[in-house]
Amino acid sequence: AVQAKQGNKDAAKATIQEIETEEGRQEALVTLAVALAETGDIVEAATLAQDIKEPEDQATIYANIALKHAQNGNTSAAHTAFATALSFAQTIASAEQQAYTLNAIAAFQARAGLADDALRTLELLPVKHERYWPSLAAVFAENGDKDHFKRLLLPCAGYVDAAYAMCGHLARLYPEQASAIAEARST
Repeated sequence: AVQAKQGNKDAAKATIQEIETEEGRQEALVTLAVALAETGDIVEAATLAQDIKEPEDQATIYANIALKHAQNGNTSAAHTAFATALSFAQTIASAEQQAYTLNAIAAFQARAGLADDALRTLELLPVKHERYWPSLAAVFAENGDKDHFKRLLLPCAGYVDAAYAMCGHLARLYPEQASAIAEARST
């Protein structure tokens, strides 16, 4: 990944070929593809994604590609890449792994400024949502997106762990109310 970020993707690929185990090569390919997507070499990242065996890794690569498209102002390409990421995620056999991957995609969508899409992705989770709502809310809080954050606030209120997590995020969004939030949380 370091070699790729320094512009030497051929050296990175050669290094990967020297890895003895298939699992190790796959892990290194994923790392390389993500690094390429982050540095803007989207075509090469997508090409490498085809050589990846695990759909959760393919989904992660395409989510990174989508984020880069969004950062470059190409919303249409971002939507297309997110759709590809979602299609890979929906082929994951393990419900827990699928939920984890869908939640990660939702976070990428929120970071890309596609908050409504992120909320729709969260609805696709095959397991209990309350475990994942606070992590998406954290991204909304990081973005200063109070409107989308509030859409997760009420559903989290019915679950103790989720509600406590949301209190911390509330304090970030409303720093002037941090002491009141901390006081309410401690009672």
